[in-house]
Amino acid sequence: MAITEDSPKKYNTEVHQKYQRNHARESLSLDEIYKKICSILGWKPRQLIIEGLRKFEEIIRRRGVLIIKAPTGYGKTLISLTLYTAIMLGRKDLGFRVIHVLPLRAIGDKFYRDLTREPSEDSKKPGLLWILKNNGLQVNPRDVGLQHMSSRGSPFLAKKYVITTIDTFITSLFKLPVSEIAKAVRRGTAHYEISRGFIYSSTVVLDEFHLYVLQGSLKGERTLTSVISALKGLIDAETPMIIATATLPKKIQKIIEKEIKLEVDDAIIEEIAGPAEDMPKRNLNIDLIDYHNADRSVLLDQISDESCKRSLKGSVLVISNTVGDAIDIYSRIRDRVKNIGECGSDVRLLHSRMAGFHRSEVLKWLESSEDEDGRIKKGSILVATQVVEAGVDVSFDHLITEASPPDNLIQRIGRIARRGGDGYIIIYPFQDKSKHVYIEDIVEETIKRIREKKEQSTLEKALEIYDEYIKNPQDLLKIDLLRSLYELDRNLSLNHRILIKLLNEFCTLTRDSEILPVITEDLYNLYIKRKDSGDSVKIDDYIVPLDSETIIRNSERIKGFVIDEEIVKLDDNIPKDLQNLVMKFNRMIKSRNADICLSIEIMKYSIDALLIEANYDLERGLILKGDTF
Repeated sequence: MAITEDSPKKYNTEVHQKYQRNHARESLSLDEIYKKICSILGWKPRQLIIEGLRKFEEIIRRRGVLIIKAPTGYGKTLISLTLYTAIMLGRKDLGFRVIHVLPLRAIGDKFYRDLTREPSEDSKKPGLLWILKNNGLQVNPRDVGLQHMSSRGSPFLAKKYVITTIDTFITSLFKLPVSEIAKAVRRGTAHYEISRGFIYSSTVVLDEFHLYVLQGSLKGERTLTSVISALKGLIDAETPMIIATATLPKKIQKIIEKEIKLEVDDAIIEEIAGPAEDMPKRNLNIDLIDYHNADRSVLLDQISDESCKRSLKGSVLVISNTVGDAIDIYSRIRDRVKNIGECGSDVRLLHSRMAGFHRSEVLKWLESSEDEDGRIKKGSILVATQVVEAGVDVSFDHLITEASPPDNLIQRIGRIARRGGDGYIIIYPFQDKSKHVYIEDIVEETIKRIREKKEQSTLEKALEIYDEYIKNPQDLLKIDLLRSLYELDRNLSLNHRILIKLLNEFCTLTRDSEILPVITEDLYNLYIKRKDSGDSVKIDDYIVPLDSETIIRNSERIKGFVIDEEIVKLDDNIPKDLQNLVMKFNRMIKSRNADICLSIEIMKYSIDALLIEANYDLERGLILKGDTF
C-alpha cells in the first residue's frame, strides 16, 4: 500500500491491526496453547499436531487450508479444542468461534459428551473442558453447542465452540440453516445470512475427512462435490480452515486441490503428514480365515465361538459390514455368555439403527469398562458395525472383522492396542450381503495384498488401490451441483430458494441416500412414560435414523407421523394441512417407489419422525421383520 497524506487513518488502522495480530501470535502461539492443554490433561503432545499448528499460523487469513494427516488415535480432535482456547485467550485473528464439522451424528454426540460431561460422583471422567476450566484456563463448557438434525444446541452456529455435522454445515453455508428449513419450504422466507455470517467469522475444522468421501463404495459424489464447493467459498473469503484426516487417496486429494485452484488461483494448500514416531508402539498379529464355502449360519457360529474363546484372554471387538449380521453375531455370543466359563463376562451391541439414548448407554458401558490404562477390560465383547470406525476412542485386545476396503480396515485396526502393546486381528471373508455397502473388487484386492504381507504398513500402502481403481477423478464430482453451489454462495442475488430446488432434485447433498427419522410405538410409549415420570428426556433421543431405501422397501409399515410429540396415524382424521402429504405417502406405499424427497417433506411439515410398525429391542435395536439389512 502506498502511504500518502490522504490515507493516514487507513494506514494507522492497518498498522494497529497488524501489531495486534503479531503481538497475539508472539504471546499466544497455538503450539504453546496445545502443549499447555496436553500438560493439564496429562497427555503427550503429538509432534505432527505441533508442526501442523505452527504451519497453520503462517496461512491464517491468507486464503488457504491446512491438511493434517495423522493416524487413528493420534488425538486430532484436540486441534479444535486448541483453537477454541486460543480464541478465548484473545486470538482475534482466528475469528469469533470454532466450528468443528464431523461426518456422522454419533461421532458428534460422543465428542460433545467428551468435552462437556459434568463432574459428578457417577461420572468416571469429567469432560475435557471442565478439567481445563478447573485448572485455570479461560474456557467454559457452556460455550459448546451441538447442532445437527437431532440436536438444537446452536441453531445458527453462533456459539463459541460449535460441533456439527457435514449436512447441517453445508445447508447452513448455502443459505438454508436447519432451524429455518420448515419456514423456508412452507413460507418461502429464511434468515440464512445469520448462519453464513457466523461461519465466515469462524475457524472451521473438517474432521474425519476421509469419511466424507465414502471411499469403500465411491458413492460420495454429492458429499465430495458439496465439500469442494464449501472449500472454494471459505478459502476465497480467507476463513481459516483445517482438514484433519487419517487417510486420503492421492487422486481424491488432487481433484480437491485442482477444483479449488480453478476458482481461487492463489489458494494456499499446505499439508502436514508423515510417520507418527510418537505413537504408542503396537505389535499387531494379522490372520485371515477362509470360510468362503461355509454356510452363513456355520460361519457366524465360528465367529461367535472365536470371539468367546478370545474374550477369556482379553477384550474383543467384532465388526460386521451389515446391521443384520451384527445383530445375529451378538445374539449368538449373548447365548454363549450365559454359559459361565465358555465366554467373557459381558457383551454389547452397537450399530446405526439404535435410538440415541440406547447408543449413549452402550458408550457409557464402554467408558465404565476401561481400566486405569485406558484399555477395555478382559471379558468385554463389543459387536458393532462401521459406527466404531471413527470418533470412538477405545482400545481392545482382539479384533474379529469382516473384510472391507483398506481405509475401513485401517480405522478398525486403530481400535486395537490403541495404547500400545500386542493386538490380535482376524479378518473373515467378505459376505454377499455386504456387496451393496462396498465395492467387492476393492475389498478382494485389499485382502490379496494383506495375504501377501501381513503388516500394518501393507494396509496403508493398500490405499493406492483407490488411485488404481479411479480412472477419471472428475467422475467423482457432480459438476452441475458444484457450479450451482459455488454460484449460490458468491452471488448475493441468489437466495435459499435455489438450494431448495437443488434439494428437491438431489434430495440430499451429503449422502448417497436420505437418512430419515423413524420411531416405533413402543419407543414412543417409552419416551412418554419417562417424560411423565419427570425424567429430563428429549424425543430426539428416542428416534432411530433409517435410510430412505430401507423405508421404501418397508413402506407398507409406515403407519403415520409424530408431530409436536403427538402420534398422527394415516387412518385417522388427518388435519387438512397434512392431507397432501398423506396422499404422497399412500402413493409411495402402493408403488414402493418414492417420487418425492422424503426428508424435504418431513422438514416442511415439522415432523418429528415417521411412525413405523416394527419392534424395538432394548438390546438389539430396531428389528424389521424379514429385512435382510
